[in-house]
Amino acid sequence: MTENTPDFSALHAELEADIAALSFIAKVKLEALRQCQRQLLALRETRLPAPKFALCRLLFECRWTRSDRMKALDTIAHQERYLANLRCDEPLPF
Repeated sequence: MTENTPDFSALHAELEADIAALSFIAKVKLEALRQCQRQLLALRETRLPAPKFALCRLLFECRWTRSDRMKALDTIAHQERYLANLRCDEPLPF
């Protein structure tokens, strides 16, 4: 009689790939956020009567990008905790 044991190596590899992909996404979002912030500074330094739509749209893009980056970082933290629990490196929270 064989015992059913879960294959944690496949799950481990999948989690590591997810963490790597999400880390890359977070880096891209950070660069996009910096670009938005540079554009906002340039727009404010020119002190031209800029259309309200352009400023509002740029502010919206900054907020959206910051939110996406924070979601990616939260997901990375969750995946890393899950991976640590899988490896039994970290005690379970209960």
